[in-house]
Amino acid sequence: STPPLGPFVFSIALLSLHLLFYLTLTLMLGTLFSNRAVIVAIPLGVLFLMLYLTSNVPALLDLMPIAFIVDMPDHHSLVQVAMQGQPLGSVTPILMTVIWVVVFVGVAIWRFGREEF
Repeated sequence: STPPLGPFVFSIALLSLHLLFYLTLTLMLGTLFSNRAVIVAIPLGVLFLMLYLTSNVPALLDLMPIAFIVDMPDHHSLVQVAMQGQPLGSVTPILMTVIWVVVFVGVAIWRFGREEF
């Protein structure tokens, strides 16, 4: 059967925000470093560090965008909850991810302004 359109679009928006976090992080790192290995390694390290930290300290789940996709025993992923059409348990991960994205874009724009072309 076809999923309901509203929850489907909302869950895709959450996944897009999760990917936007890593895209803007990589863009910011690209302005700060010239070594490609560092630019690739740091976002991967951030992903694995978030997985490790949230499994050991579940209170951090509300502060990181990993809450969109990770299922914990006492927390369902936000995408799963949104897809089921249920109300979200917390909007804090969404707000924190938007703040991170704005900070990353701000730092990237600041560095673009300081570069001489």
